[in-house]
Formats: sequence, structure tokens, C-alpha cells
Amino acid sequence: MTLDNNTIEKMIERSIKFEYLIFVKLCEENNKELIEKFNKMDGSNISTRCLIEGYITTSENVTQKGRDVLELVFGKEVSKKVDIIDYEALHKKLQAELKQLTGKNQKVLQGKYSFLQNSTDFKARLSKIVKKYKIEDAKRVENVLLAYIYKCYKANFEYCQILEYYLEKHNTSKFYSDYLDFEENKKEEKSNNSEMLI
Repeated sequence: MTLDNNTIEKMIERSIKFEYLIFVKLCEENNKELIEKFNKMDGSNISTRCLIEGYITTSENVTQKGRDVLELVFGKEVSKKVDIIDYEALHKKLQAELKQLTGKNQKVLQGKYSFLQNSTDFKARLSKIVKKYKIEDAKRVENVLLAYIYKCYKANFEYCQILEYYLEKHNTSKFYSDYLDFEENKKEEKSNNSEMLI
């Protein structure tokens, strides 16, 4: 990486520390091995500091502020971000959760409505929501969706929206409301209850 005097001056003006720049770049590249080593180096919890500065999310995804920093140094073509969510893997997790709770990969409501969309439609709907609301915490997305499935299971899937409509219906997203309100202890409570069912 080469930094010219102009770029260094911009970093100084914006109080961007060099170590933050390196760590955010590693997060963008999803280099888990180096991220872990960096966090352990000299007892430095760089992840927490970058989170406080607003460069990354709790899941170590790069925020818009972090991308702005990368763009400043590396240029727009380098800091293009891939999807923060592995939609296919997430769909499989939701399907596995549904099977664990109900014994089936799919739940049909009112005899005709599939609770869980297929992988392609799921990605199309969720990616639209992620882009629309500028969602950046992939782990929270996963936890909110898992919590919703469990909530529907506890209600015997009565008066529950299918996942497609939960994500968005008539330009309104109940999912996004839950995403904003979600707390980790809700996921932990759900996990504990799931263990009791086994």
C-alpha cells in the first residue's frame, strides 16, 4: 500500500489512525485470521475501538463511514463491498431451525401459503430490505429472523405472517422494526428454550 502526502494529510485532517485503516481493510476482505491476530497484538482490542469510531459493526462488517475511509485511501474501485449477508447460508439456517422445531423443512399456512420462501426469492426480498434501510449487521439480521421463526412456532403459526410478508408488505417492514428493537438477550432466551425442547 502506497500513501502519498495528499492522502496522509487527509487522514490527519480526519483523525484517521493508520491502525484503524489496516483493520477496516482486513474487515472488508473478511480476513478472519489476521483480524484475530491484530486484536491480540499487544493486548490491543482494535475491533472495539473501530466499533466505537463507527468504522465497523458488531459483526465486523464495514459501515458506510468505514467504506468512506477505504475510498479515501484506496479509491472507489477497491472499496466496493460484497454482500454483507450470505443469503444462501442464511436461508439454510432458517430452514434448519424450522425443521428442528417442526420436524419439516417447510410449514404451510392455511393449507396453501409456504411460510419460508425458496432461496432465490428470499435473497431478492431480504437484499431489497438491506439496501433500502442500509442494514449492516448480518448477525443481527440472522438473530431477528431466527427469533421470528421461534415466535411463530410458539404461537403454533396462528396469526403469523409468512416470512415474505414479515420482511416487507405494502412498503412496510415488520422485520426492520424488530431489527431496530432486537436485543441479544432475546436470542439467548430463545436458544435456552430451544434446548429445553430437545
